[in-house]
Parts: sequence; structure tokens; C-alpha cells
Amino acid sequence: IGGRKFRVMMFERSKDNSFPSVSVHFSSDISDLRLPEERMAFWNADNRFSKMYRQDGAHAFVVYDSFFPSSPDDAFIESVVNIWAGALRDVAKL
Repeated sequence: IGGRKFRVMMFERSKDNSFPSVSVHFSSDISDLRLPEERMAFWNADNRFSKMYRQDGAHAFVVYDSFFPSSPDDAFIESVVNIWAGALRDVAKL
């Protein structure tokens, strides 16, 4: 999306958790952009769902965590994916 590779990790719901959903984590390595901390902070203040962070000083990521309902709801899943796609398109403009 927007020329960026990304990964999606989905986690089965815990048997101890009564919340009927699957946790989903989207992430993309943005280290190649070499963004200063100020730019990442501006992004985080301006974006409600996705966040940028730096790990161990060298690697930077944009991430988005959400949930998918345990029973398929195509419209909800599509809206979650559209939020992620919009975030990556915005990153491509940086």
C-alpha cells in the first residue's frame, strides 16, 4: 500500500477473555524515512488510530492495533483495513 510493505498479525482470542473478537496488529517498518522525533510526534498527535514509534534508536515503525469480531462482519473488517491503508498512503507522502 502506497509502496510500503507491511505485515498483519492476528491473535486468537484468549479463552479467559469474554470479549468475542480477534486481536489484529498491523505494522510497517519506516526506518528508511529517517524521520526526526518531532515529525513522528506530529504524526502521532494528528492520527487517532495509527502511531509511529522508534525501537532501539535505529528502527522506526508505524502500527495500528484493532479487533475483528469473532463472527465475520465484512463491513467492519473493511473499515479497519481502510484505516490502515489510509495511514500507509499518508506515510508514503512523507
